Amino acid sequence: MKLKIISPKENEDVQDLDVNARVKVEGVELVKPGGSNDPNEGHLHYTFDGQLKMTEEATVTYTSVSSGEHTLTIELVQNDHKSRSPALKETVKFNVPGAASETEGGR
Repeated sequence: MKLKIISPKENEDVQDLDVNARVKVEGVELVKPGGSNDPNEGHLHYTFDGQLKMTEEATVTYTSVSSGEHTLTIELVQNDHKSRSPALKETVKFNVPGAASETEGGR
């Protein structure tokens, strides 16, 4: 089993207030959270700046993201929400730049 965050990338400057979090999962079927454990199934826990979202979707869009540094952790978990052993998760930090200041651009 493998899990890899495709986007955003580590230390990326995301130029949009809508951030697409995408992950690639291999070796397990993504299913809706809940139900009995099956070693060939699981779902994803997306933790964006401390807020958890549980889903079987490999892409989640966060809208109207504020400017500044953000942290995203994605973990592939069992159907009962417990971590796999060993845990399969990745974390990236990325930035959403703020509006350009009036002193930029030669002013």
